[in-house]
Amino acid sequence: MVYRTPSKKQLAQAISLASIPVAAAIPGVTAAADKTMIEEVVVTATRRAENVQDIPINITAVSSDQLKELRLHNISDIAHYVPGLTVVDRGPRNNTPDILVRGLNTTGLGPGFTSDTVASYLGEIPLQIDLIPVDMERVEVLIGPQGTLYGQGTMGGAIRYIPVEANPNEFEIDTRADLNSNSEADDLGLEYGLTVNIPLMEDTLALRVNMDRRDDPGFIDYDFVVKQPGVSNPEPDFSDPADV
Repeated sequence: MVYRTPSKKQLAQAISLASIPVAAAIPGVTAAADKTMIEEVVVTATRRAENVQDIPINITAVSSDQLKELRLHNISDIAHYVPGLTVVDRGPRNNTPDILVRGLNTTGLGPGFTSDTVASYLGEIPLQIDLIPVDMERVEVLIGPQGTLYGQGTMGGAIRYIPVEANPNEFEIDTRADLNSNSEADDLGLEYGLTVNIPLMEDTLALRVNMDRRDDPGFIDYDFVVKQPGVSNPEPDFSDPADV
């Protein structure tokens, strides 16, 4: 029997052939890496459309998909995903919650001042209500003084609700509903709404309307409320609401 030892030339050819599949696979890996891209979020906080990564402002943008997927129903929910923003709910007696920016209470500037220091806008319209963010393109939260662009009342920051624009070329109907419950409530909560987009003039004018209703069962049953302090019976019969 004769044994043959491979020469150095044959070994070099074998190594080069074995390395071909590896080299051929490298462009595929590079191509796959090129396809991994960060989603571009365009904001208009500076009155111009810019990428949120390039804008020279401390800003957090919450997209429409995030509002739906995370079930963000008000500014209190949104605050959980915005660094530096805290919202304190004072209950149903206050129409709007207290907004704290970077740990500072920004409901007012101090004695003698009546202007809030965090302003809310629906598009370009200032608001003083806790808006439910339905049919929104995004919500922009600007942290820090914004007086140059938004004037008085924005020393702490500004919150901009950007609605979905009306479409002048297509008729649209969108319905939504949500059933929820609180651990201490004696009933279920219900939210439902309707969005209608009606073209009026092609490529020029359209009407977009949102109608929503929210039934919140709460979590405390307080059946006997003293409506006029000092007038109510000091020793009422709590079984009779009229006696309280």
